Amino acid sequence: MNSNNHHNDATHTFTALQPFLCEAGISGFGNETDRRATVAVYAFLADILPVEAIAFVHQLPSYALFSHLFTEQQALASQQEARKAQLLQQMDEKINRNFTAPSHISLSHVVRIGDPLTGLLGYAKELDADLMLIGQKKGEGGHGILPRKLAGMLSSNALIIPQNSRLSMQKILVPVDFSPHSQKALEVALQIGLQLKGSPEIVCLHLFDMPEFAVSKSYQTLVREEKEKELSAFIAPYNNHYSNLRVVLQEKEIITRAGLYILDYALEIQADMIAVGARGLSPIDALIVGSVTERLLSVNDDIPTLIVRDKKK
Repeated sequence: MNSNNHHNDATHTFTALQPFLCEAGISGFGNETDRRATVAVYAFLADILPVEAIAFVHQLPSYALFSHLFTEQQALASQQEARKAQLLQQMDEKINRNFTAPSHISLSHVVRIGDPLTGLLGYAKELDADLMLIGQKKGEGGHGILPRKLAGMLSSNALIIPQNSRLSMQKILVPVDFSPHSQKALEVALQIGLQLKGSPEIVCLHLFDMPEFAVSKSYQTLVREEKEKELSAFIAPYNNHYSNLRVVLQEKEIITRAGLYILDYALEIQADMIAVGARGLSPIDALIVGSVTERLLSVNDDIPTLIVRDKKK
């Protein structure tokens, strides 16, 4: 995803929202369910958004890890190459059956041998990928260690796709904490919205907790009014550039449960995607991979989550 926005972090000003573009997308190609899901999602994205290149990769664990169990090393290597060839054929069949790519999209698929985590990270870096699609099995929840680790270690954006999630883009939820990172997530959501017919609704959600010392009703009112002003100022630069933008302010008593609150609200409004910044502003409000966002990923079995970050050069 490329963005040429220039903004001041303090005032949130910018020159213009640039169209969304994915120059290079990459997706892991795991079991049969993952294959169907990742191919279907990329076919959907390529149909509604500008995508230039897509690479599907299956990371096959190296048989060398188990070489101590075998006496015939040559036979072991031969088995691995045979398995690699079989997987390549399966990938080719699955992609051709489920994805008719437009002529302008470059498609490739590869089987690589080695550790899944380091292998996928390395291949994404080789391709200079803008976006990685990562499948998450239904009910995997807190056991989905690899998807969350991968999303946290990527230098590019990541789209976590729960199994059987709905392929639609009518409503995007963007939790914001007023940090530059959540601003980036909002801008990417708006960039995506600009590419779609009908301008999907984009909902900015800000969660806050009332300070313990705010005991009087009048002071609590002042706190809420100040939060409303902050939220209004945060989205003000975008109001004239995107018409279907809505803001929601919610007070929550246990802000450490923010990940659950975000998912509950996303399900309530039937959001098709959640876009979050990779890092946040403070230990309380931050949307940080490893805390709020990781918690969101661990409980989210239904809605695709786009983790937005500036690519590290």
